[in-house]
Amino acid sequence: MSQVKRILHVFLPCGVAGTETMIRVLIQRLATRGVESEAYFSRDIGGSALFRATCVTHSDEERSLVSVIREGRFDAIHATASSITLEVPAAVERAGFTGPVIVSCHGDYVVGWNRRNASTITSQTEWWKDKIQPYTDVPLAILRNPVVLDHFPAVTRERGRERPILGWVGHTTDARKGPDLLKALMAALPREAYDFYIADTDDAGDPRKVFGDLADRVVRYGYVPHREMPGFFQDIARSGGAVFSTSNSETFPLCLMEAMSTGCPVVVPDAWGAREMMDNDRAGLIYDPVTAPGSILTCLEQLRDPEAWTRCAEMGRQVVRQYDADGVAERFLQICEEAATRRRSAGWLAGAKWAFRSAAHYSRPLPEQMFLYRPRFAAEALEKALRAHEAGQGGQTRRALLDALRVFPVVYLKPWRAKFLLRTLLFPSHQ
Repeated sequence: MSQVKRILHVFLPCGVAGTETMIRVLIQRLATRGVESEAYFSRDIGGSALFRATCVTHSDEERSLVSVIREGRFDAIHATASSITLEVPAAVERAGFTGPVIVSCHGDYVVGWNRRNASTITSQTEWWKDKIQPYTDVPLAILRNPVVLDHFPAVTRERGRERPILGWVGHTTDARKGPDLLKALMAALPREAYDFYIADTDDAGDPRKVFGDLADRVVRYGYVPHREMPGFFQDIARSGGAVFSTSNSETFPLCLMEAMSTGCPVVVPDAWGAREMMDNDRAGLIYDPVTAPGSILTCLEQLRDPEAWTRCAEMGRQVVRQYDADGVAERFLQICEEAATRRRSAGWLAGAKWAFRSAAHYSRPLPEQMFLYRPRFAAEALEKALRAHEAGQGGQTRRALLDALRVFPVVYLKPWRAKFLLRTLLFPSHQ
C-alpha cells in the first residue's frame, strides 16, 4: 500500500501537447489508486480547462508556488525538468518541503537539477538515460509514457480502399518536429499513392498556408482534440496506411504509442531510443534520418505488402501493452516510494560540490538543446514582467526583470529592454 496520497505536479505553460496529456493521464490513473493530485503551471495556453476537470489546478498568475506547496500538505512533488525555470527548487526550500521531488525529463534538459533539489529523475528510454546521466548526480529511473489502451481500440484493415492514408502529428511551426521533411516526403510521393492526415497543434486554419501547392494532398488538416485522436488513427489503420514521425527531438512520443494501440504501423527515425520503443524494429519501421526522405520511402514501400503491414500492426499492439497507463501509474508510485528513502542533501558542502560539478559541466560540450535553458528562463521572466507592468504590479515587474538579469544578462543587450529595466528600477513610483 503506497504511503503517497497527495502529489503536486508542476510544469510550464499548460497547453494541449503530449507532455500535458501524459501528466493528465497519470493524474487520472493515480486517482483510481486513492492518490489525490494538484497541478501547477506558469500560465494557460489552452489546456487548463482539461486539467481543471481532472484535479485542483493553480497557475503562477493566480498563486505563488511557495504558497501552494506550504498549504497543500503534499507527500511528493512531481516536476518536469524544464519547469526549473519556475524556480521549483527555491520554492521547495522556502516552503520547507522535505519529501521526495521527482523530476520527469523529456529529453536532455536537466540543467540545474542535482541531489540538493531532486530525489529522482525519470527518463523515458535507456537511450536518453545514458545521454543525460553525465549531466546530473541524481539517480535516474525509467518511466514510460502512459497509454490508455481502452481509449485506443484496435481496428482491422479494410480491403478495397483506393489510397492508404499517411498520418503525421506535431507542430508545423517547430523546426525540431521536421515540417520541412514532411513537405519533402509529400513532394516525393506520387500524388495517386497516398492521402495525408495532418494533426497540427499549430493549426493555421487553411493547409495552403502551410503546404502551398501540396495542400491538395491533405485530406484532413488541423488541430485534433485528444478525445478525437482514436478516430484519427483508426481511419489510418483501416486504410492500410501508417503514422510517421519526422521529429529529431522526441523522447518517447505518446502519439506513436496511441497509433500502435489502434493497429497503425509507425515509421520513425533512428533516434531518441526509437529501437527500444519499436522492440528493435519489430513493431514498426525505422528509417535513417540522414538519408530521408529516401529512407522513409523505402519503409513505406515495405508496408505496401499486406503481410508486412499486418505483421507490423500486430507486433505494435503487443509492444504497446507494456505501456498501459495503470502499469505506468504503479511504476510512478514505486519510484516515489523509493525516492522517499533518499534524503535530498543540503548545506554549503553539497552546494560547493554541485558548483564544482556545474563548472565541469559547462566546460564540456553540451547535449543538444541544453544551452537553451538560460535564454528560455530570461524570455519567460521578461514576458512575466511585461504582463505585471500592464497590470500595474510594480513589485512583480521588478522581481521578474531582476530574475532575467540574474540568469541571462545578455537579454538586456536590446536597448528597449535595458531602458525598461532601468526605468523600472530607478523610478518605481511610476509603476
